[in-house]
Amino acid sequence: MQRVIYKVHYEVTINGNNSAVSGYPKAFDSKEYGNDTDKTFVRAEGAYHKAIADACAVYENREQQTVYLVDSAGNQRWCWSKGELAEVEPLVEGEGE
Repeated sequence: MQRVIYKVHYEVTINGNNSAVSGYPKAFDSKEYGNDTDKTFVRAEGAYHKAIADACAVYENREQQTVYLVDSAGNQRWCWSKGELAEVEPLVEGEGE
């Protein structure tokens, strides 16, 4: 049977700085689940939804939060995002010098 690895990423933007939440990304390797790719996907799916639940519990403290699930081929399976990045004010020539 083919080996597959799923990764759940959870990233946040606070005060204009983007970073991964501690403990992420989380990897789920079918080798660790008796080469059962369906079971591996279900475990990754659960972690994906848990990350969304965690993000919803603190959404008001963050500009933007993104949770996504990718497979070992680099395909994004699911993506959830909440919030928006702040508008960036363009520099006017002569300012900031």
